[in-house]
Amino acid sequence: MYSLEGVLTWEAEMVDNLEFNKEMLSKYHWMEWDLKRQRASLLTDESVDLDSIKQVDEALNALGETISKTKEEINEKEIELKKMFCCWKQYLKNK
Repeated sequence: MYSLEGVLTWEAEMVDNLEFNKEMLSKYHWMEWDLKRQRASLLTDESVDLDSIKQVDEALNALGETISKTKEEINEKEIELKKMFCCWKQYLKNK
């Protein structure tokens, strides 16, 4: 079994990292919204710039992958934190 100090340090780092990921996810969503707005604006121009639209679409696809990956990381960390809390709760009950 790990020391209480070690577990608390790990838990604090994990929570900090989880909060950072959530902040980044929020920023990614704002970036996605901005790119979609930019794409819509490009489509309303009199002369449609296909290269610019293609670049925005590529950025949207890459950002979509990043969003999915970040959501997955958040879910995994939340599950791990819940497991840790359950283990410690059980340990403290038995002590």
